[in-house]
Amino acid sequence: MASKYTEIVIARASLAAAHHRLFVVLNKIDAIYAEIGKQRVSAAEDKARVRKETEEWVKDNPREARAISELFFFSPSE
Repeated sequence: MASKYTEIVIARASLAAAHHRLFVVLNKIDAIYAEIGKQRVSAAEDKARVRKETEEWVKDNPREARAISELFFFSPSE
């Protein structure tokens, strides 16, 4: 039969191993959240850039923009 001291040593070793595994998993989760944050920022920047480029194109090409607009807002009654 194992002594009380041996049981305590085994329990502490098990706890330390569990703590290490939890630490590794939490670090992975933190890395995933950081990457998601970067992707959100990148997507927001892309959206702003595309909007600006589109607005500039519409300003520089009013006839073409009007023609495209008419494709989307065609009214059969006209």
